[in-house]
Amino acid sequence: SNAARYCACKVNLKEAFDRHHCCSHRTLGPICQYECEPDPPCGGTAAETCETECEEKCKYLAEYPSEDCKTHCLKVDAPCHKYSVCEPSQFPDFASQYICDDGSEPHASGCCLTTLP
Repeated sequence: SNAARYCACKVNLKEAFDRHHCCSHRTLGPICQYECEPDPPCGGTAAETCETECEEKCKYLAEYPSEDCKTHCLKVDAPCHKYSVCEPSQFPDFASQYICDDGSEPHASGCCLTTLP
Protein backbone atom coordinates (compact mmCIF):
# COMPACT_ATOMS: atom_id res chain seq x y z
CA SER A 1 0.00 0.00 0.00
CA ASN A 2 1.17 3.50 -0.73
CA ALA A 3 -0.54 4.78 2.44
CA ALA A 4 2.71 4.87 4.42
CA ARG A 5 4.60 6.74 1.72
CA TYR A 6 1.71 9.16 1.19
CA CYS A 7 1.49 9.93 4.92
CA ALA A 8 5.26 10.28 5.33
CA CYS A 9 5.35 12.82 2.51
CA LYS A 10 2.25 14.68 3.65
CA VAL A 11 3.76 15.40 7.09
CA ASN A 12 7.32 15.84 5.74
CA LEU A 13 8.71 13.03 7.86
CA LYS A 14 11.98 13.07 5.92
CA GLU A 15 12.77 16.56 7.21
CA ALA A 16 12.08 15.54 10.82
CA PHE A 17 14.27 12.44 10.43
CA ASP A 18 17.09 14.56 9.00
CA ARG A 19 16.77 17.08 11.83
CA HIS A 20 16.93 14.37 14.51
CA HIS A 21 19.59 12.23 12.79
CA CYS A 22 17.28 9.21 12.28
CA CYS A 23 18.20 8.52 8.65
CA SER A 24 20.85 5.99 9.66
CA HIS A 25 18.30 3.86 11.57
CA ARG A 26 18.19 0.38 10.04
CA THR A 27 14.40 0.08 9.88
CA LEU A 28 13.21 3.69 9.65
CA GLY A 29 16.08 5.16 7.64
CA PRO A 30 14.64 4.27 4.21
CA ILE A 31 11.99 6.94 4.77
CA CYS A 32 14.77 9.46 4.12
CA GLN A 33 15.02 8.12 0.56
CA TYR A 34 11.38 8.92 -0.28
CA GLU A 35 11.08 11.43 -3.09
CA CYS A 36 8.11 13.58 -2.19
CA GLU A 37 7.04 15.62 -5.18
CA PRO A 38 5.05 18.76 -4.37
CA ASP A 39 2.51 17.90 -7.11
CA PRO A 40 2.63 14.16 -7.79
CA PRO A 41 0.83 12.94 -10.95
CA CYS A 42 -2.18 11.56 -9.04
CA GLY A 43 -5.59 10.87 -10.49
CA GLY A 44 -6.44 9.28 -13.76
CA THR A 45 -6.49 5.73 -15.01
CA ALA A 46 -2.73 5.10 -14.82
CA ALA A 47 -2.56 6.06 -11.13
CA GLU A 48 -5.62 3.94 -10.30
CA THR A 49 -4.23 0.96 -12.22
CA CYS A 50 -0.89 1.24 -10.44
CA GLU A 51 -2.58 1.48 -7.05
CA THR A 52 -4.54 -1.72 -7.72
CA GLU A 53 -1.56 -3.59 -9.19
CA CYS A 54 0.87 -2.53 -6.46
CA GLU A 55 -1.61 -3.33 -3.71
CA GLU A 56 -1.66 -6.90 -5.02
CA LYS A 57 2.04 -7.22 -5.88
CA CYS A 58 3.23 -5.67 -2.61
CA LYS A 59 0.75 -7.11 -0.10
CA TYR A 60 3.60 -8.74 1.87
CA LEU A 61 5.70 -5.58 1.87
CA ALA A 62 6.05 -5.49 5.68
CA GLU A 63 7.64 -8.94 5.65
CA TYR A 64 9.69 -8.82 2.47
CA PRO A 65 8.85 -7.25 -0.91
CA SER A 66 8.81 -9.65 -3.86
CA GLU A 67 10.93 -8.97 -6.93
CA ASP A 68 7.74 -8.24 -8.87
CA CYS A 69 6.78 -5.64 -6.24
CA LYS A 70 10.21 -4.04 -6.41
CA THR A 71 10.46 -3.86 -10.21
CA HIS A 72 6.86 -2.75 -10.81
CA CYS A 73 6.26 -0.46 -7.82
CA LEU A 74 9.16 0.31 -5.49
CA LYS A 75 12.33 0.93 -7.49
CA VAL A 76 12.89 4.51 -8.61
CA ASP A 77 12.69 3.43 -12.26
CA ALA A 78 9.60 1.23 -11.70
CA PRO A 79 6.62 2.16 -13.89
CA CYS A 80 4.37 2.79 -10.87
CA HIS A 81 6.92 4.46 -8.58
CA LYS A 82 5.79 8.00 -9.41
CA TYR A 83 2.33 7.22 -8.02
CA SER A 84 3.62 5.87 -4.70
CA VAL A 85 3.10 9.21 -2.94
CA CYS A 86 -0.50 9.64 -4.11
CA GLU A 87 -3.26 9.50 -1.55
CA PRO A 88 -4.61 5.94 -1.53
CA SER A 89 -8.26 5.45 -2.40
CA GLN A 90 -8.56 3.40 0.78
CA PHE A 91 -6.38 3.26 3.89
CA PRO A 92 -5.64 -0.10 5.51
CA ASP A 93 -8.07 -1.25 8.19
CA PHE A 94 -5.72 -0.88 11.12
CA ALA A 95 -8.47 -1.67 13.64
CA SER A 96 -8.63 -5.25 12.35
CA GLN A 97 -4.85 -5.65 12.62
CA TYR A 98 -4.09 -4.51 16.19
CA ILE A 99 -5.29 -2.61 19.23
CA CYS A 100 -3.55 0.15 21.15
CA ASP A 101 -1.88 -0.39 24.53
CA ASP A 102 -4.90 1.10 26.31
CA GLY A 103 -7.27 -1.32 24.52
CA SER A 104 -8.69 1.27 22.12
CA GLU A 105 -8.73 0.99 18.33
CA PRO A 106 -6.08 2.90 16.39
CA HIS A 107 -6.98 6.11 14.57
CA ALA A 108 -7.65 5.81 10.81
CA SER A 109 -4.01 6.81 10.27
CA GLY A 110 -2.87 3.76 12.26
CA CYS A 111 -1.63 5.80 15.20
CA CYS A 112 -2.60 5.20 18.81
CA LEU A 113 -3.64 8.53 20.22
CA THR A 114 -2.69 7.90 23.84
CA THR A 115 0.03 9.82 25.65
CA LEU A 116 2.94 7.83 26.98
CA PRO A 117 3.83 8.34 30.66
